Amino acid sequence: TARIRQAHQNAGAAESELDAQLLSSRSNFEAAWYQHSALLDQLDLTRKQIEALQKVVEGQTRTNRDGLTSIQDLLRSRQSLLSADLSLSQLESLLGQTDVQLLALAGLLNSEGLHLAVNGTEQQR
Repeated sequence: TARIRQAHQNAGAAESELDAQLLSSRSNFEAAWYQHSALLDQLDLTRKQIEALQKVVEGQTRTNRDGLTSIQDLLRSRQSLLSADLSLSQLESLLGQTDVQLLALAGLLNSEGLHLAVNGTEQQR
């Protein structure tokens, strides 16, 4: 009976540890998901900002030809557009990283999920 009691205690401890790991994994996944969603929103806003800045640059280019806008204003607008383009690229890179993180947390980013050889036997062609 002592061994049975010890086995029940061990099983209870293992179950508690598993529950804690599941809770931690779920929290990590939810945090990554919210970060991913925020990045998608930020990407959308940045794309809209780029569209608006492109229109400003186009308008200032026309008015610069007519002498109504200074070259400095035009250059500042182009600089803003370049900065927004850079921000978009950085956000897209971060989005790719969070995609990988989400796949890893969901358990889909492993050798089986990617259909990769683990021991080298499947690499023969």
